[in-house]
Amino acid sequence: MFLFIIIKASSEPPLKTVGNEEKNGHLKKLENATENLKLFKIDMLEYEGLCSAIAGCTSVIHLTSPTPFEHIPIPNPEVEFVESAIKGTRNVLNACLKAKVKKVVVVSSVAAVMVNPNCPKDQPMDENCWSDPEFCKQLEASI
Repeated sequence: MFLFIIIKASSEPPLKTVGNEEKNGHLKKLENATENLKLFKIDMLEYEGLCSAIAGCTSVIHLTSPTPFEHIPIPNPEVEFVESAIKGTRNVLNACLKAKVKKVVVVSSVAAVMVNPNCPKDQPMDENCWSDPEFCKQLEASI
């Protein structure tokens, strides 16, 4: 079974895409989608909802993370983004364990490797380029 979950992270505005043909109608056209594709709208911080959606799946791709919107001040980014991203990912992984999912793919945000002044600009980013938390805090303080 394929699972496409549209998730509302705590820092994002409400999503209106589950029934939106323009946003996800192409998914319903996939081979065997009528039988094998289910759409859900879930808050990734609500473990039980994730468990219900993931039950019966053999594979899960976790693509979401709270994302800041430009020009909107974030009072506590560590809590609103970092902690909720960690908790949401743990919830997805634990729900996958509970459902005995065979394959899980976790895709990170570009922010994970984007904010590091020591990362060489002329090379592809890798695990040596993880964003520097202290540098991020300095940037935040200067804004």
